[in-house]
Amino acid sequence: MLLVLGYVGLLFGYKPYLKREIAAREQSLADLAAQVSQTEQEDFLSFYFQLVDIKNLLSSHVMTSRLLGLLQARISPGVYFSNLTFNTFEGKATIEAFADSYDSFTEQLQAFATTPDIASYAVSNAVQDKGLVKFQAILTMKPEAYKNKN
Repeated sequence: MLLVLGYVGLLFGYKPYLKREIAAREQSLADLAAQVSQTEQEDFLSFYFQLVDIKNLLSSHVMTSRLLGLLQARISPGVYFSNLTFNTFEGKATIEAFADSYDSFTEQLQAFATTPDIASYAVSNAVQDKGLVKFQAILTMKPEAYKNKN
């Protein structure tokens, strides 16, 4: 009996109350929408989506200055970079460099190996020419090293 009374109370008391509240909220939303013109609403939405687009662009923006700062801090004395190219899609920096000796060259390799932002590296074409060790290094960078931090 108590269950039936509870159901009847919900059906005839609470359900109409909820319908009135929903109707009142919908009417206040309609009133609010009427206060702002259609062109203002469209302008606002356009502006909002432009902000969202800018946020998305900046969140994936490549920060080469961060990469250059990282490399500058890890250059061993006696090593000089002559060329740097960076592939943003692969996260690979190709460096052509000169070292004044094989000791400086190995110090640079050690610096690459101990840099946390470098995931891996490969060295090729290491030759001694006119007292300098010329080499090429391909560094695979971790995304944190060159992508914008959110």
